[in-house]
This record gives sequence, structure tokens and C-alpha cells, in this order.
Amino acid sequence: MGLSGSITDGLWTLEAAYASALPGLPPRHQVAAQLSQRLRDDLAWGLTARLFPDPDALRSQSSVEFTWTLNAYEFTLLLGGQFGPEPPQGIVRTVLRISF
Repeated sequence: MGLSGSITDGLWTLEAAYASALPGLPPRHQVAAQLSQRLRDDLAWGLTARLFPDPDALRSQSSVEFTWTLNAYEFTLLLGGQFGPEPPQGIVRTVLRISF
């Protein structure tokens, strides 16, 4: 179940779901929010936050993502973290896509 809307050169979403956080993991309840916006023709950013109200504790993930596009190349950098009763964990992901 969710809501979404538009902002100048972007969009926002708010969702509640029972789904897997990552492929291969069991489904769980979660609430997610995302804001994404194009800054220029070649640069976009997104902010994502997810909350997992697990039976044993409250856990969350948040991240900021930048995507730079140039001709046939797309480079993405994601910086984020996971928080909860366990020690915080950092998330860094880079992706380079080349189209032929």
C-alpha cells in the first residue's frame, strides 16, 4: 500500500508492505519513504529510508544515492547505513553501467 506524488523534476513515495528487504531473505513488515530528484540532465539523487518493526526490535536503513549519466555510461554511488539493536553498519555501493 502506498502513496506517491511529484515535485519539481522528481517524485516522492511512501509505502507500507510485507516484503523481503533483500532477495533471498524472508518477508517482513516495513515502511519505506523515498525522495528522488534530477538536479541536471546528467545528475540525479535519491534519499531512501526504511523502517522494520520486527517483533524483537525496531531496525532501520537509510541511504543517499547519486547517479551521473554521460552518453552510454551511468555511474551510481550509494552511501547508507543500517541501524537497530545491533551495532550500526555502513553501506557503500558503486555501479558502473555501460550501454552498447
